[in-house]
Amino acid sequence: MTDKAAWSPPMMVGIDGGPLTPLDDLHRFRLPADQTYPILDLQTCISDLDTVIAIGEVLEEQAGAGTLDFGLWHALVITYGRGFQDGKSFGVGKPLAGLRQFLPSLDADQRQHHDHLLRTRNRQVAHTVDKGGAAITVAFHADGSFAAVDSFHVGQSASTADVEDAVCLARTLRELAWTERGRLIDLLEERWRGRSLSSEELAAAAKARTDFVAEVRASTDGPDGS
Repeated sequence: MTDKAAWSPPMMVGIDGGPLTPLDDLHRFRLPADQTYPILDLQTCISDLDTVIAIGEVLEEQAGAGTLDFGLWHALVITYGRGFQDGKSFGVGKPLAGLRQFLPSLDADQRQHHDHLLRTRNRQVAHTVDKGGAAITVAFHADGSFAAVDSFHVGQSASTADVEDAVCLARTLRELAWTERGRLIDLLEERWRGRSLSSEELAAAAKARTDFVAEVRASTDGPDGS
């Protein structure tokens, strides 16, 4: 039988400065980001994939909604691509622990869908490289006076198959990311369970908690700091 009393981390302060609430006879404390950044990075990617899935479900329900389809598809493509970019990691000076690590686990069809989404993002949505999907004309009247500028976005909205493929791909990547997240948490728990923190680790944990409290308060305070 495991003696839970052996786990007694000295960090007993919550984000509001008060005592922590016991959770399954354990107490929570905040580890600094340099020890947890792969988990934090993955959690951000998982949230993005949840957004991709939610947008895809709306697109499937509202197919043929014109401008709405166009905007939602662009939002889906941009959000999907974030986990594969060289973005900022929670770990200072560390590369983003994003979704690229899971690409070898995709099958050939999934990898093709992935490449299509990123190509759409990079050439049509996030950057205007490929103008093949846009038909723009400037019209004048016979007397030489200006008439109109007509713009048609051809092929930049998604087909039903595109949306379904994107949602299925996002669900697969989310499952892979969630599994890896769980593995990292298990390793971290194994590392910390049943041991005491050094003074340096205590100081780092205290700073992480203080920084977090400041961020929470800054995000909830009004413009005047009240």
